[in-house]
Amino acid sequence: MAGIVVIALIGLALEKFRLPENRELHGGALGHDLVMTDLGQHRRSSVRGTSRSLVAAAAYEALARSGYFAPALLPTLPTIARTLFAGIADGKSDRTRRRSRFIASCSASALSVVVGLPLGILMARFQRVEHFFLPLRERR
Repeated sequence: MAGIVVIALIGLALEKFRLPENRELHGGALGHDLVMTDLGQHRRSSVRGTSRSLVAAAAYEALARSGYFAPALLPTLPTIARTLFAGIADGKSDRTRRRSRFIASCSASALSVVVGLPLGILMARFQRVEHFFLPLRERR
């Protein structure tokens, strides 16, 4: 009984403090019509992404230079860049070949998950999809 009274009081309070009608508060569309063009959105998202990357790099560099971790565990960004460019200029193709194989296997695994899971769900939900793809799987 007390719960019903509380719900009724909350309903009265919400009715008293109602939200304004559509466009009543600002008088225009949200998003500032002309300011948010496609070019403006693209520029804004680029600035956000760049600033986030710079902040992450600065935080990493500060942590690397703080001395809490050994330089072998957390090298500074210039050390990483020097090592990367030295390895590329050195021509150690074996290491590059192994990395490319690793990236290819990760990509293949990700692709199989991205394609296989939705396909399996569709096959379980819709009999037509199952009848279409099942002969492909059983074929040898």
